[in-house]
Amino acid sequence: MSVEKRDYYEVLGLQRGCEVAEIKKSYRRLAMEYHPDRNPGDKAAEERFKELAEAYQVLSDSEPASRASRGSRTSSPSSRTSSAAASASAAVVAGEEANGWKRATTFSRR
Repeated sequence: MSVEKRDYYEVLGLQRGCEVAEIKKSYRRLAMEYHPDRNPGDKAAEERFKELAEAYQVLSDSEPASRASRGSRTSSPSSRTSSAAASASAAVVAGEEANGWKRATTFSRR
């Protein structure tokens, strides 16, 4: 079962190269329209909502957005999220700053 993915800008009804504020505005407007709570039992609206969320996630992140502008779809949002989480976890374990928070790690010796 192959699902063809549309251009993320097209999903949000935007022109390529638009500002992040425009992306956010379009996403919020469409997300409210297709939100599952506003369309109970409508599977098409639910799928559209998921597609909008994926498009927003990619386009609101500057590096993937530049790839999307060039037409490349080499990595999925979930793979970027998991690698970013792994990097943040590694930074916390090492006692470095992660997401604006600094966590001190202490080890006890016995």
